[in-house]
Amino acid sequence: MKYLYLVLLLNGLAAIAQNNVRITYSITPTGGSLEKNQDVVKSKVANSFVGIDDALTRLSYMLIVKDQKSHFYLESMLDFNEKPARLARAFAGNAEFFKDEQRKTIIKKVDFSNEIFYVKLDSVAQWELLNEQKIINGYTCFKATREKLLRLKQSNPLHIVEAWYCPAIPVRNGPKEFGDLPGLILELQDDKITYLASKIELNNNLKVTLKEVNHKIISENEFYKIIKLTDANTAATVK
Repeated sequence: MKYLYLVLLLNGLAAIAQNNVRITYSITPTGGSLEKNQDVVKSKVANSFVGIDDALTRLSYMLIVKDQKSHFYLESMLDFNEKPARLARAFAGNAEFFKDEQRKTIIKKVDFSNEIFYVKLDSVAQWELLNEQKIINGYTCFKATREKLLRLKQSNPLHIVEAWYCPAIPVRNGPKEFGDLPGLILELQDDKITYLASKIELNNNLKVTLKEVNHKIISENEFYKIIKLTDANTAATVK
């Protein structure tokens, strides 16, 4: 497990919420090793998964927060010309997320069927704050859960997302579309991937640049109508 490096160069924690923040997340498969997964081992494509576990550990994601806006995206030095790296990226996903806390909007940038879509996500279920806690890299974190609808999954489409947030770091954000908890999400278990904060930079002098979404934005319903017009196998690649 990577150690969590926290750089606090502020006069007080109260200023963090308005500060520039940069968080790096490492990832692991939520269900454990893919190469040792029995369904994979017994399949005809088992050889295609050789090296994916190592490739996944070398993927990293970045969350940039500036004032009330944020950008979450894949940042990796992997050579995606290599098959394990391409497979790892396909499994973990390379969608980008743009949040605007003031406007209460989340825009997801999706690469689907060789075309880029900017999708405004629907309102999500509220978190359930639980009285469970654990230490993550020296920080006391509390557990929260909420339901997530996996619209492309035909059976059991409701999935429980598990988040561990740290009130000592009052940044209401986290990986992907997740956030809006009373503290930074240090660990998040989604349906396929678990994200763990490996480096956090909170610094008045930190220079960060946020991309602006200056593209046509469509609704989730519009996006899934487009998906239904495509081959089911292609649709299954959407993250």
